[in-house]
Amino acid sequence: MHGRLVIVTGSPGVGKSTLARRLAMDWPGEAALHMHSDDIWAWFAKGHIPPWKPESRDQNMIVMRAMAAGAVSLAQGYPVFLDGVVGPWFVPVFADAARGAGVPFDYMVLRPDRATALARGTGREGHPMRDEQVIGAMWDQFADLAAFERHVLDTTGLDLAASVALACEALGSGQLRVS
Repeated sequence: MHGRLVIVTGSPGVGKSTLARRLAMDWPGEAALHMHSDDIWAWFAKGHIPPWKPESRDQNMIVMRAMAAGAVSLAQGYPVFLDGVVGPWFVPVFADAARGAGVPFDYMVLRPDRATALARGTGREGHPMRDEQVIGAMWDQFADLAAFERHVLDTTGLDLAASVALACEALGSGQLRVS
């Protein structure tokens, strides 16, 4: 078994969950996992602070460390596609865990244009995060990633098949690898 960790991230509504699930399903080999980070946030029975609020910093760090530990543990044997809002400020948490376990780690940022992200995010029926202000603010946090710009995939105007092809090409080229 050959494992690796691929984080699929970006602001709400950019297609993280859909793409991560499809990548895991289409990945060559007998097994691959899709870790849907929204499920982990749902574990809070009480005391949850919405993760986009400034006062959630300590909570978010604890949850990210737990996600990293679980994802890297699984990635020692399987390809793991973790989707969630994992800003570059959290990359060291995952990179340290992956490096310590000898697991290859890729960081993929989906970033369609702002208008597309807002339209997709606010148009999701039944999804708990449809707030245009929050989605826009989170898109802005991914707008200029400095050293992580090479990890960005512009999915503006792409359907799922084209997004999968773009993601597979970027993963195959090593463009998304975090050393």
